[in-house]
Amino acid sequence: MDGGTLTLGDDEARALVAKALSCVPADVADKVVDECCFVMPRAAQKGFVVPRELTDCRTIIGLHDSIVDDPEHVAVFTVLHEVAHHYLGHKVGLLEDMTKEDDVRQEEEANHQAQEWLDAAGVPPPA
Repeated sequence: MDGGTLTLGDDEARALVAKALSCVPADVADKVVDECCFVMPRAAQKGFVVPRELTDCRTIIGLHDSIVDDPEHVAVFTVLHEVAHHYLGHKVGLLEDMTKEDDVRQEEEANHQAQEWLDAAGVPPPA
């Protein structure tokens, strides 16, 4: 898979998303392909998620276009972190009032899930 219409961005960005999705179980990758679209806006942060409840179609996972300049392990982790928010059903502040504690908890859960996928895929931590 090269990302295809799943990813709106250049070939390098599509390859990054494909590499990241190769680290997750097949059922998770299928869910992402069915329910998400990746875009590469020029945003102030490395990544963000717009839940499909706000778009009436797919969850939009935004990745800053500079992500392709990051070391590969950092970029893959960032993609998986954003995928984890979708997979875990996290709600963003756009949908409901969230406390700072809720936000911190969701970020920690997404980090943990992303690392769990990398560990299960046998991707070694960066040297």
